[in-house]
Amino acid sequence: LATANNGLLVTGNTGIPSVLAGPGTTGQILQSNAAAAPSFSTATYPSTTGANTMLISTSANVVTTTSFVEATTFTPVLAFGGGSTGITYSSQYGKYERVGNTIIFTIYMALTSKGSSTGTAAITGLPVTSANDGGNYDFSMPAWNLTAATATCFLADLPANVSALGLFFLTAATGGITALSDTHFANNTTVRINGSYFV
Repeated sequence: LATANNGLLVTGNTGIPSVLAGPGTTGQILQSNAAAAPSFSTATYPSTTGANTMLISTSANVVTTTSFVEATTFTPVLAFGGGSTGITYSSQYGKYERVGNTIIFTIYMALTSKGSSTGTAAITGLPVTSANDGGNYDFSMPAWNLTAATATCFLADLPANVSALGLFFLTAATGGITALSDTHFANNTTVRINGSYFV
């Protein structure tokens, strides 16, 4: 009979068992096709993965892990000029699902006080920073008790490589986009944002 060292695969058919492949590097797997006996791959696979992850090949002989499906809540935070002093909520809800390199999210915020901070408005606390690829994402933002006299619609903007949404309003008559600030918000403003972005 054939003999093999640790790490070798031995098989047999109608003849004497034979060694099919030499020992592989730690973390490798056997691969085969219809034309050849199995042999160890030249790619090295990660030895461990986290929950809800999968293996992906990013280039020849390169295998990494990525989060496959991950769903959980997060806490979005309204800020004016970078501050959130005195802001309170009756609802402050965020939920997201990550599929591969895509984040799908929803935000719902209902204020009971807009606090005392002043300046341009933003929502911080997105669960994952956006991809650093030069992209820019815009999301419709339905809102109640949010006042801008010339506004046609409200929107949230997510630039590349950040985890905060800038808040704006669009004026149809001029086509201009203006940043929202504390002066546009009331103590009972409500906003909702749904969208997706790459990470």
